[in-house]
Amino acid sequence: DGEGHLRLQVTDTGIGVEADKLGLLFAKFTQADASTTRRFGGTGLGLSICSDLAALMGGAISVESTAGVGSSFTVVLPMQRGEANAPIPMSDPVAAAEPDVEGEGRAMKVLAAEDNSVNQLVLKTLLHQLGVDLTVVDDGEQAVEAWSREPWDLILMDVQMPRMDGPSATRAIRAQERAVGRARTPIIALTANVMSHQISEYLAAGMDSCVAKPLQIAALFQAMQAATMAEAA
Repeated sequence: DGEGHLRLQVTDTGIGVEADKLGLLFAKFTQADASTTRRFGGTGLGLSICSDLAALMGGAISVESTAGVGSSFTVVLPMQRGEANAPIPMSDPVAAAEPDVEGEGRAMKVLAAEDNSVNQLVLKTLLHQLGVDLTVVDDGEQAVEAWSREPWDLILMDVQMPRMDGPSATRAIRAQERAVGRARTPIIALTANVMSHQISEYLAAGMDSCVAKPLQIAALFQAMQAATMAEAA
């Protein structure tokens, strides 16, 4: 089926972890030994972030550990098998959808509204590779404010955010566009809530499309390309 897996393993000879505490390692702000904050440093966030990043890429992280001996952490990520030295076909969904340039050599200017720091990091990592000019804000209210200050080629909008959620922010932007006669900015919803009735609500709010979380690179790029091409047509 052309699919494979990338396996990354990191092993240390540190203090190790008792078997009954392994389940706590990936919880936020939790450590197997409360005293390690003082004796060994750390806030209990690192492994939680690693777990979230692996899940966002469709993978998983696991651990094997022996107290007093050390630990071994393994990350498994799904990958598409490639052919050595094979050129990327123009129909390739990722290559064809790379939205790195808009107009006369200008980088695509994208506004992303996302309150989760891990998701922000994923977006920055993915879009930076394409040369996208990305600005990230933490909620819908900030997104509306940023949109009002300057033009954007595209907005990536999380659905559930504090202060103002994605659909509410989208409705506010669409209302202002109509009021001042401003060109319509494509808005793509980013969410794990993708039931048919939920997607209908996003579209009714004025969003152009929806990309499911955890984000898949090809799906995100295709949605971005489709949204910008539709506005240019």
